[in-house]
Order: sequence, then C-alpha cells, then structure tokens
Amino acid sequence: MNRKILAALASAVLLLNAAGCSKMTEVTSSPDSAPVSTTMAGETAPDGTNAADSAATAETAPDGTGAADTNVDAPVNADGETQPVTPSADDDQEGEYGTAPVSADSQANADAPAPDAAKPKADNASAKLHVTIETVDVSLDELKAQDYTVPLVVTLDKNPGITYSEWGLKLDSRCTYTTDSKGLDFSTVSFINDEKHFLWTAWTSGAQVADYDGSLLKLNVKLPMDAKSGDSYQIAYADVSLADAAHIWVGGDNDWVKSGQVGWTDGGVNVK
Repeated sequence: MNRKILAALASAVLLLNAAGCSKMTEVTSSPDSAPVSTTMAGETAPDGTNAADSAATAETAPDGTGAADTNVDAPVNADGETQPVTPSADDDQEGEYGTAPVSADSQANADAPAPDAAKPKADNASAKLHVTIETVDVSLDELKAQDYTVPLVVTLDKNPGITYSEWGLKLDSRCTYTTDSKGLDFSTVSFINDEKHFLWTAWTSGAQVADYDGSLLKLNVKLPMDAKSGDSYQIAYADVSLADAAHIWVGGDNDWVKSGQVGWTDGGVNVK
C-alpha cells in the first residue's frame, strides 16, 4: 500500500512540473559574467540526465533506498515484487539498470570545433549597407618595430545612401585604444569606455545624402608587451550601445536598420 501511495505522489509531482515548466529558461547575466541556464522537467540537462529523473531521485523507496536505486520501469512478478533488469550490451553508459544512450545533440556539441577567434565573422553580408572592420596580420618583428601598436581601419564598403549613423565596437580587453580621424572619408565622432572595453560613435554628414564608400574610423590598437605568435585580438561590431540603444543607419526617409539592410564583418589583429 505504501508503495502505491508513494508512486502516486511522485507521478503527481512530475505532472505538475511538466505542465508548468515544459520549456528551458535561459537567464543571461551581465556582460562580465557567463549566462546561466535552467533545465526544466522533460528536458535533457548538460550531464545527460532528465529533469524528470532528477525529481524522481528525490523520492525514497519503502525499503529505505533512494529512487535512484529503484527502477520504476523494471518488471514486477505475481507477488508484486520488482525484478532487476540486466544492463544491455548496447548501453552507452554503465549503471545498475543501464542508462539511455547519449543524445545526438549532446554528442554533436561535444564534437564541435572551438571557434577560431582569428577568423573574421560576417553578419548579413548580402545587406545593402555593409561595414567592414579590418583584419590585420602582423609578424612579431613588425609588432616590436611598431612599439606594439597596430592601426586598423573601419570601412563603409557598401553604401545605399546615409545622412546619419550611430554604431559601436566591442574591443579586446587585453589591448588599449586611441582613434585617429586624419585622412578619413567620413568625419566620425567616437567615445571609448576603457572600463567596459567599448567604443560608440556618432556621425553625420550634414543635410545631403552621402552615397559613396570609404573609411569611417581609424583605430590604433596597442597590444600587450607579452603578445606572441599565434595570438589573436578580435574587434567586433556592436549594434547595441551600453545604454541599450540600437545602432542607427538612416538615409533621408530610409531606415536601413529597420529594413534589415545593415551588415558587417568583424576583424582584429593576428600576430603571425
């Protein structure tokens, strides 16, 4: 009788969890900390277990053992006694009664290669308006000769016509930065937040629509003195400011951001 009551209670708890928490909730913390994810009932956690199984584990069997020691799916004989199950030779992981194979998604994530920070990343490359952050490859000897400072140019290489823009750059925290407006095709006002490693711009060309391509910003990147061959320092386009304001690219009556016509390619510095 006790076993039937406990089984009924466990089933009720799992049904309540499945009804109210059937989706995974992801909580994203501040930029300085990693995102946190919560696995709910019915979903597979990073360790391969199921949230429903975790809830069942908290229950105690009549003989004093935890639910983890009692297989609720094991066959029952005529006297109502649970019979042990022999693990299958095909089981991917060992356990008292065997466990389910690792999911295909978990295996795919484990086999996925690590991202290459030195490789430029593009967003919406087919957009009408496109910004490219230069990728500069420099040898260690060249770096030392330049006092570890590398100039890098941000270019508007596809321009359907603009009168005003605001956009930013996410900077590598290991470097320091200054901007230079000499010899640029556009006049760009920029502000650098050294603490947040972030740059935001405000630029306008006046009343007339500018529809030519050219350089928007020159960034002098000061690499650390311990930089070595193989190091990569990425500079990424930022479409949201530190105040949560979206980037702006407008030309007359055209809002290129709202129409989804703004793309960019990230860049940075690679030490050869």
